[in-house]
Amino acid sequence: MPPKNYTKFLRFENAKKLIQAEQIGSIAMYEKWYQHNKPNRLPRRPDIIYRGKGWRSWNDFLGNQNPFRHKGKKKQFVSYDECKRFARTREIKTAEEWRVFCSSGERPDNIPTKPDYVYSEWFSWKDFLGTDLERVVKEVLSVSPVLYVLKMSNTLSNVFKVNMTHGGKEALLAAAKQGAKIVAAFECNDAAVNWSQRLKKYATNYWHGAPDDYVFSNLQGFLFELSNILSPVKW
Repeated sequence: MPPKNYTKFLRFENAKKLIQAEQIGSIAMYEKWYQHNKPNRLPRRPDIIYRGKGWRSWNDFLGNQNPFRHKGKKKQFVSYDECKRFARTREIKTAEEWRVFCSSGERPDNIPTKPDYVYSEWFSWKDFLGTDLERVVKEVLSVSPVLYVLKMSNTLSNVFKVNMTHGGKEALLAAAKQGAKIVAAFECNDAAVNWSQRLKKYATNYWHGAPDDYVFSNLQGFLFELSNILSPVKW
């Protein structure tokens, strides 16, 4: 007999169809997905709620052949950096394209379908697929000059790079190779906008870094002020 509260959830076949569209690869990934999305009409334990209502196995529910013999044993995936390199070699540009690729049967077993749930290093789909800083460098710099705010890897949490492109790509390309993540970019054609003077209210030069490295006391305040006087670059 199914639990008494069964009727508040989707019918089993509808729930199964929805979950398989999400490309969830394991029980652990389902639990992460559930915690992240908190769906109102899907149960945390479908194996209990749908017992006697169509439930066969986790493999059947998720639509895969992953071995679930050892409860709690995590599937081994490549490192986050390796997974990023793999995604970029496939020239996948959006999260939707990634889901289509994962449904194609070409995904290796050691590449997760849901990297945003698997990796603690996750930042964004733009960062993962390589469309973030690359697009600013390759496309957005046609709008020149651009004021940019970057976050470099392996730096203190409150240290960011802030500078102008001055029509050149070299600084951003070098930053991209070092694993930079773009935080914000603004069109800054008006020479009268003294952004460095405004920056002094929110940050100071990072003595241990490059001249364009700043230690911020209020990054959001700086970005909010810029957004009121400059046009954010869309990417």
